[in-house]
Formats: sequence, structure tokens, C-alpha cells
Amino acid sequence: MAAVTSRSVLSVRPRFLDRFACLAASCPDHCCRGWAIDIDARTRRRFRTLDDPAWRRRFREETTQLRGRNGPRHVIRLREDGTCPFLEEGLCAIHKRFGPAALPETCRVFPRKFEVAEGLVVATGSLACTEIARDVVVNADALVEVASGDPFAPMLADSTSLRARPGVLGPWQRLMLRRTMLAVLGDPQKPWGGRIALLLILLEEAARAIADGSDMERVCLDVEAVLRGEELAAVEAAFGDTRARFAACTAPLLRLFLAHLERQTACGEVATYLLNLAERLAVRGEDGGDPVHRYLEHGCHELDRLLAARPYLAGNVLAALLLQEQVPAQRLEGYWDGVWHAAFAWALWRFVVAAWLEEAHGSSETALETAAATLYRLGRYLSHCPHLLEECRESYRRAGLLQLSTLAVLLR
Repeated sequence: MAAVTSRSVLSVRPRFLDRFACLAASCPDHCCRGWAIDIDARTRRRFRTLDDPAWRRRFREETTQLRGRNGPRHVIRLREDGTCPFLEEGLCAIHKRFGPAALPETCRVFPRKFEVAEGLVVATGSLACTEIARDVVVNADALVEVASGDPFAPMLADSTSLRARPGVLGPWQRLMLRRTMLAVLGDPQKPWGGRIALLLILLEEAARAIADGSDMERVCLDVEAVLRGEELAAVEAAFGDTRARFAACTAPLLRLFLAHLERQTACGEVATYLLNLAERLAVRGEDGGDPVHRYLEHGCHELDRLLAARPYLAGNVLAALLLQEQVPAQRLEGYWDGVWHAAFAWALWRFVVAAWLEEAHGSSETALETAAATLYRLGRYLSHCPHLLEECRESYRRAGLLQLSTLAVLLR
């Protein structure tokens, strides 16, 4: 088998990433504010050897060294208001003076996220970027795959071709599974409940294939055949009224979310925005109240109308959350963690959007803008506080709720 070189690579990414362009000074929020910005060794060397003494001095004064887990960590010293000292009138002074190649790696890459395997580069975008979140919500084709490079590179890189190695998902198998997952979520003509059931069947069967090294291609082809048929309508009907089950499955998540927001000091403005909306639906009685009561009685109906008006929207948001959590995972160990994290984030997004819709009764366009703004703020909050989703997963494990049936209800 021929060796896979740097020229023999397939690159895949969602369409929203291809058309992404930084809003710079026009951005309603900034990735240059509220983030710890690491400085890689290449950038440090570049600025230490600049011919311009004023810039050498400025870079030295505006950076600092912290103690990290794996040794010294070099970061930009933020201003008191949390903004980067190189942010001037909404634009980056480093970018303006030296060009994009001079930026620290963190700034050059964000909001892009890359996973590299032999013969395959998978890219997606962070929902902690306002423009990425807006594209996912507004454009029906945002999650359509764009590919470039050698389409056979992942297959050539996988020494077992279409056979998965036990416990590990090879590049080709992972690409097939990813494409099938996006196809299931990206078909707005199919009922949502049926798509969720098919997604979970796909992930469950794929997990078995990873465990025993069986044929992943057959799993994907079988699911795609069901997607082309008419059976999903019957699956939708079989769900029936899941309101009571939804309340039982969602209440622990929402209570954790509200409690986390109330004690959170990081990401303050975003946390305040989410808390103000979320508390509108949290009915607090002497026993602490049921934060899903008004959602079920009022908010979910407004949200259902928005999702019905934009049939692509639910699939886009859930797919973007799954990709952000690196689903499908490469290894069986931790395979379901990302799925659970995406499911929690999906449920929280619906909850907060519904809180706004219940009171606003605005136009479909205004509702869409709020859905995008909420997805961004939630994405940013979870980027600052990823342990929230881990806490949720652990809480559900202790309560015996870490089951496929719970996932089905959360996603439904």
C-alpha cells in the first residue's frame, strides 16, 4: 500500500466554515475579550527578534508567564476590562501591523477546530463565535459537507480498509459515520422524532461495530436505506406524548444549569444573559419549584412554531453541537460522552430560546436572531465552563438516567 503523504489528504468541513469571515470591528462581541490567549513558542521567538524595538518592548510588557500543568504557560496580559491589549478600535494591532501570519496560533485558528488523522483532516467551527452560530441558525445549507483533496486518502490510510479495528474507529469508518449522522439530521423532510430514533440506532450500532471490529460500512448503508424509506413516520407516531417523561429527564439538567449560572463569576455578561432568560421559566415554590413547568405549558409551543417555520433549524443546531463535541469519537472509550454533552447543550438551547419566545411573541426573523444569539452565548459559556456538561453527565449517572431512552427524550 502506498504511503500517505501530506499531498494525499482529504479535508472535510461544513459549508459554514468555508464562507466564514471574521466580522472584525463589526462583531457584536469579541473573541479578543474575556479569553485567556496563549502564546505559542513560534510567536514568542518572532516577537523577541523583531527589528522594531518599540514592538519588542510592547510585546514583552503585554505578555506574562503563568504556571501551567505541563510547565510554564505564556499568555497575553489582558486589560482590567478583560480585553486584549492589542485590540484597538475593534481591530487587532498585530494583524494590522504584521499580517495574519504573525498572530499567535490561538488567534490564527479560532474559531476553526481541527482533528487530524492519517489521510483525513476534519474541521468544524466553534459556536463560541457569533458569526458561526448565526450561520448555523440562519442558513439551511450550513452543515452541508464541503470536501477537497484526495477522496480516497482516508481509505488508503486505514490499513484494514472497510474493517474497523476493535476499539478504534479508523479514518474511513469515522468519515462514513460522520456523513451518515449528518445525512440523518440534515433531512428536513423527515419527522424529527424519527430522525432522532435513527440517529441513536446509528450511534448504538456503530459502537458495537467499533467494539468488535465489524463492518461499519454495512451499518451506515442500512441506516441510509431506512432514511430513504417511509418507516420514519411510524417511528414518529410511536413516540406519543413524552411530556411527563421529558419533565423527569430534563428537570435535573435545568436545575444544575440555573445553579451553575447563579454561582458563576467567569463569563459574567453571558452568564447574566442566560440566567435572566432561564429564570423566566423557572417557577420557584417552597420546594424549589419545577423549572420545566412553564416550558411545557407555554414556552415549548412557541419554540415548536419556530422550528416548524424553519424545518432545517433543529438538525443544524444539533449537528453543530455534535461536531463541536467531536462526535463520532475515534475510540470506544468515551464514545458516548460527546453525545451526552451535545444532548445537554441542545436541551439547554431549546430551554433558553423558549424562555425568550414565551414573552416576546416577535416575528420569525426576530426569533431567528434570538435563536442565533442564544446559541452563541451558550456556546461561549460552555467553552468557558466545560465542566458543567461533565457535572451533568455525572449527575445523570448517579440518578440512573444515563440511558438511551433518556437521550431519546432529551433530543426529541
